[in-house]
Amino acid sequence: MYWFFWCLIVTVTSIVFLNFIIAEVGASYSNVKGQVDVFVMQERGTLINESEDMLRARFGTDIVTWNHLFPKYIITREEDI
Repeated sequence: MYWFFWCLIVTVTSIVFLNFIIAEVGASYSNVKGQVDVFVMQERGTLINESEDMLRARFGTDIVTWNHLFPKYIITREEDI
């Protein structure tokens, strides 16, 4: 009888704790998913700043002299979601 109650209590406790862990992981995932766009934009800005710093070091601070480095047109493709 003792072992039956012990197994029952261990099983119920494990289910409760696993449910709690799953809920916390789900909350963390939704938090990260909500902030991923901000993080991507920050990283993109950091990379743009770094590339402009390298251009300034190589070609000087006058932005007009950089025109030969970039294309006149940018072709983009958008996806329909």
